[in-house]
Amino acid sequence: QASPLLERLRYNLNVETQGITAVKMIFTPATSEELYAELTGRVVAVNSEGTPSIYGEIEVTPRSYYNFFKKFDASGKLKFVGQWDNPELDVRATYEGVRQVSESQPGDQQAVVATASEQRTTDQKVLVELTIKGPRLNPKLEMGMKVQSRTGGGYEDWSGKTQGGD
Repeated sequence: QASPLLERLRYNLNVETQGITAVKMIFTPATSEELYAELTGRVVAVNSEGTPSIYGEIEVTPRSYYNFFKKFDASGKLKFVGQWDNPELDVRATYEGVRQVSESQPGDQQAVVATASEQRTTDQKVLVELTIKGPRLNPKLEMGMKVQSRTGGGYEDWSGKTQGGD
């Protein structure tokens, strides 16, 4: 049986994105874990021995997102090192949310007798950061969390301090 036409062609092509070029990579269909990446950049597509390969880096623009229970803003790059469908990922995704904390201090007698509706709460910004690295077919996911202790202040690393409900 003859091989398909594309496998018999030999080429060395420069490919550059024009306008909006997007790709959706589905990692876990059951949980809708996916990366939607709007891309910009240039790669070289080569087939000199019958096996198509792609080389180069493509930038993941800030309009991209990563779905992992919540919708994270994503940016970074995809590095092609051969197989067209298995680029090396270097993507950072962030989700900013809010957590409510009670203003009363432990041991405060008013907090003991106050009902939930009477207790005053303040909002704290929470930043969840995901780093996705490695090949698309076997990505490594690292997760971190930072909390802004006061409005306008810096973020404190909470990666090892999370509690139930956080």
